[in-house]
Amino acid sequence: MNKINYLDLFHGIGGFALGAYWAGMKFENHFCSDIETYCQELYKLRFPDSIQLGDITKIDTNKLPKGDWIITGGFPCQDISIAGKGAGIGGKRSGLWFEYWRIIRDLQPRFAIMENVGAITFRGLKEVIGSLSEIGYNAEWQDIRASDMGAPHRRERIWIAAYPMRYGLERVHLQYELHKRQNGCKRIAGKCENKWDILPSSRLCRSKDGVSNRMDRLKGLGNSIVPQRAELLFNQIKEI
Repeated sequence: MNKINYLDLFHGIGGFALGAYWAGMKFENHFCSDIETYCQELYKLRFPDSIQLGDITKIDTNKLPKGDWIITGGFPCQDISIAGKGAGIGGKRSGLWFEYWRIIRDLQPRFAIMENVGAITFRGLKEVIGSLSEIGYNAEWQDIRASDMGAPHRRERIWIAAYPMRYGLERVHLQYELHKRQNGCKRIAGKCENKWDILPSSRLCRSKDGVSNRMDRLKGLGNSIVPQRAELLFNQIKEI
């Protein structure tokens, strides 16, 4: 796959892009989109060649390069999550899926990869798959947890991979092996270590323990994806 453009939507701290680069993907142009200042600054630090597009609702696809694309993004889950009020895919925040859909429709990427919480199976998956079908895309989805990748917590998520129907299901079909790892895998500079980072939590009540200074970081980590899963998907895309 030569001269592929990449667009990382709702990029947060860059889990999708990290998985892509771990898999050895090389992009002609690397675009990204997020509204959080902390995430924008961290992303630029980690991926200095990336081009920030900001608010997804203001992305003008006519100004983006022509050619092949891969698009990724975990669109907002607040209206879908069982922890929220249950507005579903039509909610103000989770409804940003339809902006993601607009960009897929306009750019016609070779692959689009989405991620969201498990509750999307009854609060929006039908609408997501249906809207993709309307613009000529097949889609596959599977429940893949962080624990399936060896992490010490469940973090259930639905992963969706979409691609144009014109390529044919048999030709493009992605194989979702879970690749369960007994001891987990932490990637550092292309290497693998048998451990995971465990987030520090507040230990004391009503005392200064420094957590407030890390709120942006904790929020970013809380919203992030499991990059090891993204890496496996990108490796499968490379093989295809």
